[in-house]
Parts: sequence; C-alpha cells; structure tokens
Amino acid sequence: MKWNKGFIGGLAVAFLLPLSFYIIAKVMSKDKIFLPDYYIVDSIDTVQEDGATYVDTNFHKVADITLINQFGKPVSVNKDLSDKIVVVNFFFTTCPTVCPQLTQHIKMLQKAFKKNDTTVQLVSITVDPERDSFPAMRQYADRNGVDHDHWYFLTGSRDTIYNYAYNE
Repeated sequence: MKWNKGFIGGLAVAFLLPLSFYIIAKVMSKDKIFLPDYYIVDSIDTVQEDGATYVDTNFHKVADITLINQFGKPVSVNKDLSDKIVVVNFFFTTCPTVCPQLTQHIKMLQKAFKKNDTTVQLVSITVDPERDSFPAMRQYADRNGVDHDHWYFLTGSRDTIYNYAYNE
C-alpha cells in the first residue's frame, strides 16, 4: 500500500495541531488556581419589600476571634475584616513538610487577587503558639515574601486557637 504525501501531511496536522493546543493550554494555566464553589447555607429568609417578595440566603458565618498579628497588634477576624473575603489556613513556622507548600499556594492566591487587593484578606493562624511569637511569624512572612497588608499571620492562646479550629 502506497501512502501519498498529502495523506501523511494531513494525518500529521490532525495529530500535532490538537497536541500543540493542549501543551500551550497546560503551560498557560500552570499558575492558575481554580477553587470549587462551596457554600454552607445556614438558612433562607423570605423578605417583603415594597410589595415584592425576595429570597435572601444566609450563609454560614464563623464566630469572631481576636488574635495577635505579626506586628503585635490585635486583629478581630469578624470586626476588623468585616468588609473582606477572608481566606483562613492553619500552619506553624517550624513545619518542615506541608506548611511551606501551603504557604506557596497561598502566595499564588495573593498574586491572583493582587488586582482586587482590597477585597481579599489572607489569614494564617499558627497551631503552635508556644513557639510562634509574633516576631517569629513576621520573620516567616518576610522569608516567604508575603504582602503584610493583605496577609496576616496570627497567634494567641493555644486553647483559643484550637477551639476556633475545631468549632468553625
């Protein structure tokens, strides 16, 4: 069976063109983060206003907690950050395994939200407050090149932090 050049060229284009688009898409989306939509609905209210009925969804709100940031200043998560979307994670500065990776992933979030930097506040709460004083957390933040205005590293009493993590 004899193959003509047009058939082989067409076969090569049919194979290589989609493959090149796939590779380009993978490379271009390397630093992109896609978060799943996840909402916990507490209740749904029906509101009457100006003769019209509206449905209002109440999403879960975490309890307030006041901790000390990397500058030694108290931060009330619900009061001081009430106008922001707050992304919370738990870590400790001496963690050799998952915490550095988690910090790098959150840095990617910080970079992704740089254009809307007044909307999102990142909050990392230590689970080792005995070792993670606010100066230790500031060193950790500096070492990882974070934007201190939009990413708080918080510490406090162990009981307060553990109860918050468990209950919220």
